[in-house]
Amino acid sequence: VFIPNFQYLVYDLSRYADHEILGEAVLKSSILLLKYIFSPDLKHKLQDILLWLKELKFDQSVLDHLESVIIYLINSNDKMSFEELSVEIEKAFEKRGKEIMPTIAQKLIRKGILQKSREDIIDVLETRFASIPQETKEIINNIDDVNFLSTLLRKSVIVDSMQEFTDFIYQS
Repeated sequence: VFIPNFQYLVYDLSRYADHEILGEAVLKSSILLLKYIFSPDLKHKLQDILLWLKELKFDQSVLDHLESVIIYLINSNDKMSFEELSVEIEKAFEKRGKEIMPTIAQKLIRKGILQKSREDIIDVLETRFASIPQETKEIINNIDDVNFLSTLLRKSVIVDSMQEFTDFIYQS
């Protein structure tokens, strides 16, 4: 029997000065974000973090990373509102900043709507039929069409059995 022997390296980023953190812009911005996420200095350091990303050629990968940064900031930090974050991004990215936040906000809203729709369908089915096959939950959780989820929600209220609901999914 092989038992792996893992070693974990833990770095206390607060011990490093910002200029000591080296690397590519995406890596450096990520590490600095991790360093300051719970710090009272985050609002002041955010411009420095975002400026690392501004130096990159603005393409989909930078936009994806920025979206991850924004989601991380929203979920991990209660010191900065979405509006304050929007202002900081507009400052850092100037002309593009006004385009970035609505795009990311729309994506986040769509993800929230999809997730809520899926949860509602599962809640209705569990209330009506006590249990749902795991496979059916996985199918519901992989649907990305808001209109189809809306149809499924209505169907979940009127079907007579779990099998009828599952059959409807497979027929659609």
